[in-house]
Amino acid sequence: MSPFSFVILTYNEEDHLPRLLQSVEGLGAPVYILDSGSTDSTLEIARRFGAQVAYNKFVNHPKQWDYALNHFPIHTSWTIGLDADHIVTEELFEKLKNFKEEEIPKEVDGIYFNRKNYFKGRWIRHGGYFPKYLLKMFRTGAGHSDLNQNMDHRFIVPGKTIVWKDGYLIEENLKENEIAFWISKHNKYSTLQA
Repeated sequence: MSPFSFVILTYNEEDHLPRLLQSVEGLGAPVYILDSGSTDSTLEIARRFGAQVAYNKFVNHPKQWDYALNHFPIHTSWTIGLDADHIVTEELFEKLKNFKEEEIPKEVDGIYFNRKNYFKGRWIRHGGYFPKYLLKMFRTGAGHSDLNQNMDHRFIVPGKTIVWKDGYLIEENLKENEIAFWISKHNKYSTLQA
């Protein structure tokens, strides 16, 4: 049995979800997907890959993550929280495939992954986008969504953390290829920040 499970949030992610699920398919890990009312083929794709799916009305990302982490019956020691527009690289896949929880010190509750962000097919290497370490893997029950955030989310843990600098998590939101979507998204973010 895998020592970790994947938890993913979705809403109309038919373009992104297959890439992510294919990138983790060979790990044999349980996949839990919390959807907020997709009207495209997202749910069909999730079920085709054997994911357990649930629904929750979307309020914001932190609350949705909080619901997901507390709703699903996760029985593995570790949980990995990913966005539907993420892709696990081959190097990160190998790191996860060879993960041995007994090699992680007991006081460590979380593991940061190194993210490579892509925009319109190009890797963004500057402007604070790289390197970018995100807490994505944590001991089940120890990791929580930071409910003090009001737009994006971040996970928090009470114990120590370590950083995996090699092996990358790719983030590429294909919806952002339409510049109108990108502008609308950032207008929403700026309103929430104001």
